[in-house]
Amino acid sequence: MRASCVALVAFLSLALPAHAQEVPRRAAESRDVWSEPNPGVRYLFRTTTTPTELHALVVSLAHPGVRIVATRYDDRWTTVGDHARTHGLAGAINGGFWGALQRPRGLAIGGGVAWPTSAPDPEMGFFAIDARGRALVRAPGEAVADDELASLGDAVSGRPILVRAGAIDRSALDAFETANQRQPRTAIGLSEDRRTAVLVVVDGRRPTSRGMTLYELARSMIELGAHDAINLDGGGSSEMYVARAGGVVNVPSRGRWELALGAATEEVRRDASGREERYVRGVEREVLNHVGVIAPEWPALAPTAFASGLAGAPEIDAPSTHRGEQPATRPTRRLAPEPPSLRLGVLRESVPFAVALLGLVVVVIVIARRRRGAAPLARSRGAPIANSQR
Repeated sequence: MRASCVALVAFLSLALPAHAQEVPRRAAESRDVWSEPNPGVRYLFRTTTTPTELHALVVSLAHPGVRIVATRYDDRWTTVGDHARTHGLAGAINGGFWGALQRPRGLAIGGGVAWPTSAPDPEMGFFAIDARGRALVRAPGEAVADDELASLGDAVSGRPILVRAGAIDRSALDAFETANQRQPRTAIGLSEDRRTAVLVVVDGRRPTSRGMTLYELARSMIELGAHDAINLDGGGSSEMYVARAGGVVNVPSRGRWELALGAATEEVRRDASGREERYVRGVEREVLNHVGVIAPEWPALAPTAFASGLAGAPEIDAPSTHRGEQPATRPTRRLAPEPPSLRLGVLRESVPFAVALLGLVVVVIVIARRRRGAAPLARSRGAPIANSQR
């Protein structure tokens, strides 16, 4: 009887979703530093007692000269920093998801032209700008009319939907198996009147920033004014560039394999007095596409341009103690992120085919060798039979 009960419990645990609802967590306190790097663009650097570091661009699409663009097909597979510098963007984040063959999952549109491999995917939603400059967010599986699809000028894919009609879309998050994991995240959302866009990147996978769950990310998006919001590609791809705030403002995380192999994300240095200080250096990743912000420059560097004197990448203050959590011993300082170890660019699209071709060649060689080795063996086995017949 006991064994059957154990088996029943094990079966039910496998049958039920891995994350059926949000895991309760402690409330976190935050410290915000706002600046205005460009007219119509506000930049937020937030630290919380989780600890977590969040970066946000709140972009007024109604401001003259401000607009959001997605990557053109010919500009795919570059780092966020390289893409932003090449095109003179005021800000940028990483974009949508890609599949095993290094092709976009769902929509990928840039400069008014859909990518050759772009196609609607029922499992993917999207953020887009139509031909008239209006922004929209669509959830995975949400019906999109053909005329609306044809009118899109820029688009990146995403999933799951985080916020719908001003509330957390719990049904979407409850069905997403990694919703309760704290990870580096990227998201984009729109205000109710669709005149303000909110771009968010959350750092993770290191002691001074553990990342966010999708529930926490959704709450942050609502707090920052998003009426609808969708999750974009995250993890090691999460990156934000703000030209007037020092370039890459976050610390892009190393991948899971690098962390598993013990690659350090922080280092300790000593100043002239021998005091230890911790430094963090991220690693940029070449990503499929990007979301860019185009904005005018200030006529002159006005005092309000950097509300808190943020002339470069912000330094990170130690999180305050909250409900028994211990703060970092000293503030952590940033170093410029490292470039990718291999800059493959669009060549990465050929890698899966090259690997498949190499595997095919190996299989052919193995089969050929086995066949060559089988013939002599057959002859040697037949020889004694012939002798015995004599």
